[in-house]
Amino acid sequence: MKIVVIGAGPAGSYVSYLLSKSGHDVELYEEHNEIGVPIQCTGLLSSEFKKFEIFHDLPSNISNVFIVNKFNEIVLNSPGVKVELSQEEFLVNRAKFDSYLANLALEAGTKIFISHHFIKKSVNDKKEESLLIKDKNNNEIKKVGYDIVIGADGPLSSVAKEFSFNTKHRKYYHGVQAVIKGNFNPNCYYTYFGNNVCPDFFGWVVPESKTHARVGIASKNNVKKYFNNFIEKYCRDFNFEFEGESIKFQSAIIPIYSSKQKFQKGKCYLIGDSAAQVKATTLGGIIPSFKAAHILVDSINNNFCYNKQLRKLRRGLKVHLLARNIFDKINDNDLNKLFYLVKQDKVQKVLKKYSRDNPVPLFVNLILKEPRFVLFAKYLFN
Repeated sequence: MKIVVIGAGPAGSYVSYLLSKSGHDVELYEEHNEIGVPIQCTGLLSSEFKKFEIFHDLPSNISNVFIVNKFNEIVLNSPGVKVELSQEEFLVNRAKFDSYLANLALEAGTKIFISHHFIKKSVNDKKEESLLIKDKNNNEIKKVGYDIVIGADGPLSSVAKEFSFNTKHRKYYHGVQAVIKGNFNPNCYYTYFGNNVCPDFFGWVVPESKTHARVGIASKNNVKKYFNNFIEKYCRDFNFEFEGESIKFQSAIIPIYSSKQKFQKGKCYLIGDSAAQVKATTLGGIIPSFKAAHILVDSINNNFCYNKQLRKLRRGLKVHLLARNIFDKINDNDLNKLFYLVKQDKVQKVLKKYSRDNPVPLFVNLILKEPRFVLFAKYLFN
């Protein structure tokens, strides 16, 4: 079966790798001239990523592959409470990470075309369908035949629009991040919550090393205002420098998961950001897209309905969305109360045992250990 994948980000490359291993004829098209560039992601991964087979045999010194830093602690800051969580997390170089996945796909048999831009689908007089793809190297427009097309082309997916997926209901976060010089503890990263930071998300300081960190914020509105305020009021302790090469800006649009989203229409499937398979609490999408890739390949190989097979993943993403709805409405006083509950040893043990990439058991066990978390559900009905 010939399968065309549009977009060589983590979702597109990983699903291409799995499909090629399954014996399909896979072509992967990327519009940029370099895979992994531009960088539009902080690059934090929970330890859940190590469970995927492709990461089992990495060399012991994986920093040369794609790992920039490893953390054993997260510091959460509300307006009046600081919580220190013991947790293993990894920071990746997204350019190297994306290239690593693309090379796996290539070695498995995927044909990769960079600097190729998807235009639209085409149907000839014989009702034969093809994709029109522009080779940006020579401005040639190619007709590419397919049995299946997979849209992995990001939050503003052209594939989703061309194949008439309903994306009008989608909402987005805007993220701004900078790599900044300063003085950092490389063993932990920091998050800052509260209406004075950002009313609908949070700010972060994620060290790459003792001297550099990825500092950012996300919001549905006024993100530049919140970013500047965050830098000015909350990050002085890190002795930031803003001269010359000390700061490099990155920005991104991140889709918010919606239960209205469909992931399959006829011969077309969506995955990753193009399908808004993103955790609403953190805006992380790499692990959900990897899980979706396995479900998608299994659906294609066994003629299952991809929409139905995604039930478990959708359930988890909906839990994240419910939590995000609470955080969007919570006042700072109740936020402090919430963080006081999180400080308890019994709660911290649950957070250490269950990662954010397994939200259903995580939230169920949090409520079992600390029933007062249920009180914050009042914000779902306000």
